Amino acid sequence: MMMMMMMMMMMMMMMMMMMMMMMMMMMMMMMMMMMVTMTTTTTMATTMMMIMMSSFLPASQRVLAAPVVGTEVPWAMTPDTANTFAAGAVVTANEDPVIVDDSVTISDTKTSQPIFTIDVTDADTTDLVAVTSGFSVTKTAGSSLFSVFKNATGYYIRSGASLSAGIYPLTITATDRCGDTATGTITVTVTNTAPVFVPVSLQTIHPTPISDVTTTASSLYTFDVTDTNPITCTVDNTKFEIKTVGSAYELWLKAGSASTLNHDVTAEESMTITCSDGTDQITSSYKVDISDAVCVDLSRALGKRGLCKIVKCRLRLACAVRLYAIFL
Repeated sequence: MMMMMMMMMMMMMMMMMMMMMMMMMMMMMMMMMMMVTMTTTTTMATTMMMIMMSSFLPASQRVLAAPVVGTEVPWAMTPDTANTFAAGAVVTANEDPVIVDDSVTISDTKTSQPIFTIDVTDADTTDLVAVTSGFSVTKTAGSSLFSVFKNATGYYIRSGASLSAGIYPLTITATDRCGDTATGTITVTVTNTAPVFVPVSLQTIHPTPISDVTTTASSLYTFDVTDTNPITCTVDNTKFEIKTVGSAYELWLKAGSASTLNHDVTAEESMTITCSDGTDQITSSYKVDISDAVCVDLSRALGKRGLCKIVKCRLRLACAVRLYAIFL
């Protein structure tokens, strides 16, 4: 009996000790939770205070110093005791953009259109994603005949409304989001397009002869010339000239040419028509037949009093007539 009582007492003591240990553990857990809560509250309060203080600083002083390249910058946040989140960023060196020097040759007729795609790259591919990324390509030096534009596929050079033959070096500068730049040179060579006769093959022989006693100026032939530049047309025979009539050109016999036209000396007048745009020129030959003047027999007009003998209708201003009077 005594033994049983002693065993019961020992069991009761052990139970009491276990209960005391459990109570101590619960108290320790409560203390730890209180410490965590206090730490979180203090951290949040400190963060809020720093944010409030920074809001009163000038904008120039609120800019954080640039972190060291290659280091990790963490942002630790503990919104509650159950979840913990963290965010960080690794800072890497910015890569400069690259522009490839190049050249292109076009004719002076290639106006108001894209003429060349600029080869520009950047190892930081996100710099090239969109127009709003802060990446830009501009012409920083060179002729005003050309400009730089951007489309869906990249950057290109566009020609102006008019072009003149020549060589035009253009300085192109690319700037990325970090402000780093690269410069390249695109050389545009503009070639001149020669004038073109309209029709392409001009008439070469005047359809009807011209009398060598003609005294008035007259138009012989009309033609046209196309070119992007102003045209000047001339003829190398001094008895003729080129006139501009509206948008066309006309070959004219000069006034008073009867003093120089002479069928007996030159039965055919040859000439070369030349049209030039100041750089290139085109030519076409032209011929005009010169006819002898027709003489009139005046013998009937003299009646019995005389007889007219026409010796020869001889050039210049009128027929030279030699009269021989025979008196009865």
